[in-house]
Amino acid sequence: MRQAKDRGRTFDDFKGALTTSPRGGILPATVEQKNQPSKHAQQINTQPMRSAERQQHARLERLNVSRPAWPLNFTFVYDPLDRDMVRMLRTRVLEPTLSRVWHELTWKCCRHEKGVVVDVGSNYGWYTLLAASLGCDVLAVDPVPSYQRILKRNLDENGLQHRVTMRRAVVYNERGTFNVSVPIAVAGGQKRRKVLGMTGMHGVAGVLKSDSRDRQAGGSYLVSAASVSLDKLLAAYGTRPICMLKLDVEGYEPQALLTARDTLDSGRVRALQVEVNRVYAQGAVQQNLRVTELLEELDRRRFRVRQVHSKCAHARKAGSLCVDSADALPPDGVRWEEAPSVWARLDEIPSNRSRQRAANARCYQSIFADRFNWSGRPSAMEHAFRDDIVGMTADIVAIPTGAPPAAAHEHACVAPPLALRQRRYQYEYRYKRETVASGGVRARVSAV
Repeated sequence: MRQAKDRGRTFDDFKGALTTSPRGGILPATVEQKNQPSKHAQQINTQPMRSAERQQHARLERLNVSRPAWPLNFTFVYDPLDRDMVRMLRTRVLEPTLSRVWHELTWKCCRHEKGVVVDVGSNYGWYTLLAASLGCDVLAVDPVPSYQRILKRNLDENGLQHRVTMRRAVVYNERGTFNVSVPIAVAGGQKRRKVLGMTGMHGVAGVLKSDSRDRQAGGSYLVSAASVSLDKLLAAYGTRPICMLKLDVEGYEPQALLTARDTLDSGRVRALQVEVNRVYAQGAVQQNLRVTELLEELDRRRFRVRQVHSKCAHARKAGSLCVDSADALPPDGVRWEEAPSVWARLDEIPSNRSRQRAANARCYQSIFADRFNWSGRPSAMEHAFRDDIVGMTADIVAIPTGAPPAAAHEHACVAPPLALRQRRYQYEYRYKRETVASGGVRARVSAV
């Protein structure tokens, strides 16, 4: 009965009160629309934060990534207890495939058009430094004070502070002040290293991403930051081209991109990088729909979308590249501008198979466990989300084709029966459990 009553309701109708989580994340401290303190506001104890920041700044290390003919002419300050940084030491380039794609898609825009790069989730500032060294002005947004201080140190050491505007905030489509959970790493070898930065965001769909190690070896602490809109931030740059718009906000990228609608409508965005996540948590299944709506919107706007796999095993099987593929880097002495294209080696989504499946789809074949508006066939991007994006997370990179936007995807079916909704939900949740139990290998699971 409840599902029948939900038909035709919008996403805003389902926004309930948010709850705190022992895993941390982002949760409302005050909500400006209600003009009163949120019942979920927490009194932040700043002592763990200050202690963690002192320890972190005492152990920071430098890496000179400059090489002949390469554009990475800067020194990078980082935390050696960050697991992402350990992988960087193998090639002296953070995320080689993404770094190459960034350079390939932005260097002409930065060097000749004096464009702007937006780095939402800037962390220590690798991509901010890369864009600034290419000649772009950069808007770097991150809610964590300690990482902004590391970024400022990186800018000062490389003389790039005049090119970068730093903003400590959360990019989110709801106004308010939010508490953000930040993991604490402690010394003790490889097992104690963590992926540092924001642990996750606690929004409408709960905590979408978290690291189990945040509850171990140091835990985490909370910081507070206000939410902002990208359209308002970018208004200060006038009509200058946006060479790259990057979003990495731990699962809430769809909500963050909603704050940039006017910017996308203006046609100024030359490239877009977004991390997408497949969520199986029972309380957050609807976020899968939000991600697919993001992909559908890019497809409607005639962006060409390709993915960078998060797992190298998946990339090798597909004949593509993962985020840490060392062979994405040209040999020493070869200019990146003259090296073979990395963008051309990435898998395009939706694939031809997904487009064909969408063309042949019947009613009631939604791949989602729960959907607010069930009246329609699955689009090509729905199939791409399920079949083309392999693994729990991936980075997508998109560039506009210049073609005029298409009409929105029309749904021409009536809502499916309750039994089918339950069937789809059981499929998704069992798929997740058996995938985890098999050690990360995708298991073929029939609907129960």
